[in-house]
Amino acid sequence: MDLDYATEQAAKLYSLSEDIHGALPRSTSYWTDKYVSRIMSSLWGAPDVEAFYAKCIIDLCQEHPEKKLRAVSLGCGDAFIELEVYKRVIESGCHNIRFDCVDVAEGAVARGKQRAVEMSISTDFDLRVDIYESLFDKPADVVIANQVLHHIVDLEGLFSSISRAIGTHGIFISADMIGRNGHMLWPEALAILDPLWQQLPDKFKYNHCLRRLESQYSNWDNSKEANEGIRAQDILPCLIDNFGFEKFFAAGNLAVAIFGRHFGYNFNPEVDQERDLIDRISDTDYNLIDFGYLKPTLMYACMSNRGRSTQIYRHWSPEFCARRNDPAAGHYAIKRFGKDEAVEFSERLPAIECLREGWSSPEVGGVWSNASHSSVSVPLNGIYNGGALKLQIYGMQYQPDGVENIPITISVNGKEFRDVRFPGHQIGAAWIELPLNGVDDFETLAVHFEYPKTWSALELGLADDTRQLALRLIFFALRDNHEQKPGQIS
Repeated sequence: MDLDYATEQAAKLYSLSEDIHGALPRSTSYWTDKYVSRIMSSLWGAPDVEAFYAKCIIDLCQEHPEKKLRAVSLGCGDAFIELEVYKRVIESGCHNIRFDCVDVAEGAVARGKQRAVEMSISTDFDLRVDIYESLFDKPADVVIANQVLHHIVDLEGLFSSISRAIGTHGIFISADMIGRNGHMLWPEALAILDPLWQQLPDKFKYNHCLRRLESQYSNWDNSKEANEGIRAQDILPCLIDNFGFEKFFAAGNLAVAIFGRHFGYNFNPEVDQERDLIDRISDTDYNLIDFGYLKPTLMYACMSNRGRSTQIYRHWSPEFCARRNDPAAGHYAIKRFGKDEAVEFSERLPAIECLREGWSSPEVGGVWSNASHSSVSVPLNGIYNGGALKLQIYGMQYQPDGVENIPITISVNGKEFRDVRFPGHQIGAAWIELPLNGVDDFETLAVHFEYPKTWSALELGLADDTRQLALRLIFFALRDNHEQKPGQIS
């Protein structure tokens, strides 16, 4: 299989991660039971995703008892969900169904096959390592996409393939994240969360995924690693444009961020005061969604081209839940930088809009590269004469113990500077003299970094971090050329 870099990284991660369905925080289960399961039970008698999928498939099987239906699942991982759904469908008395499931993570597929053996499922259930495009060589009656759409870049192409596969008789069922790209919060949600965060005791602010205390909510961009949430905000609008909805429910915004895996372990619903806090946050979240101020980020949907009416909760239709307005919201206005002004690449600062390819999510104090190359484009507040300036690049190279610091190559507006070294284990500066390529005047700094070697903390056995690290970029600054600085590169 020919996989792109992000998909290859995701496949490696899910192949190694045997605890994909590990125990959720108790606060997650508490919130899900109260604000998701009870509502879905009242709508369809389906309190969880397995029951929801099974309900949709059983209904279709009963509509076509004479036909052996084909259900396909793309990006199924270890098929934990699909095996349980198949079991429930068969136990309902519907045997006119067969499953065809694929994933690119070999380790996950191997675990799924073992579980199928343990569940005594051997007929009408196929699980293999393959790309999802292979599923659409022939028609399908059911397409399942469970928590996979937020990894897909070409949503339009995928939805077109699914629409052709199900035709006017089949269904497309999915549960997925539909919030902002990278599972970040939109500005209107941050406007509620930030003051709340300042009131919370520190015990609730420990990020269990990033293993750090966050005095300010970081709003981490997960899309920088393995395409996690790469186009999450486009999922629901694209679905609306391509399918009709037969069943739809969506929930959670602030609650998903606070009670998910990052911070949810900090809250214990068995403690009265903490349960009251969970309820207050959850009620606020629910009411703000009901008013339309916040949009839900977790979706359950059954779609088709059959032209049927939509079953929804209250007025929470797909159109009501979609955040379509103000497509530029959540981005800082383009800021132009001037001489002696630090262009800081720290989270929540305007300069992060200058980051292009090859970076992780900005953190407090800088941003790590996450590929073999990365780039930055910095707009300036005027036209500058390069002969009078130097570019200061402040950063730190990732240097494992016992490994010599490897020089990197930096290109500025097309001119290449080789053998640049930043200190390992400490912060330092590289100085690059302008002009560049004989062009004295410029109004944008386009800086490209090439790394001959990157390191993963996971591969080094240091942490569960799959990022390919090389450079922590902290800030840029234009300085007068007459300043005498040590370590100048020219």
